[in-house]
Amino acid sequence: MIVKVQGGGGGTYANTGTSEGVINYLQHEDFKRMQEGRKIEAISRIDTNRKGLKAKEAKFYVITVAPSAKELARMGATKQEQAEAMKNYIRREVMPRYAEGFKKDIKADDLVYFAKIHFERDERDGEDLHAHIIVSHKT
Repeated sequence: MIVKVQGGGGGTYANTGTSEGVINYLQHEDFKRMQEGRKIEAISRIDTNRKGLKAKEAKFYVITVAPSAKELARMGATKQEQAEAMKNYIRREVMPRYAEGFKKDIKADDLVYFAKIHFERDERDGEDLHAHIIVSHKT
C-alpha cells in the first residue's frame, strides 16, 4: 500500500486557505453527492475547524492511499467489493494509525476527515482504485 501525505504550495493541494479547491477536485466524478450537499458539508466541517491556526498555517492535509495491483486483487473481484474493503481499511487501519502518531491520546473518532475513493486514474503499475482523505489540521 502506498500512503502519501500531500499539501502545501499552490495548486490542487494548497492548504492554507479554504478546502473548497481540493474538495472540488476530489468530488469531480461524484455529481450525486454534490447534489445531496455532501460537498458543502465537507467544506464547512474542514474550514470551520481551524480555531487558533495562523493565516499562513496549513488548515488541512490530504492523504492519498493507493493499493498495489496485488493488494487490489485481494480486496475483491468487483469495484464495489474493492471500494468497501478500502473504506474499511481507511477506517480501521489508516486513520487510527494517523491519530496514534500524534502521541497525545487522540483517537480516529476525534479527527475531522472525509475520504473519497477514485476508481480511475492514469494506469500506472496496474493500479486504478485509490483514496484521498482530507483531514483537518486542527484536532
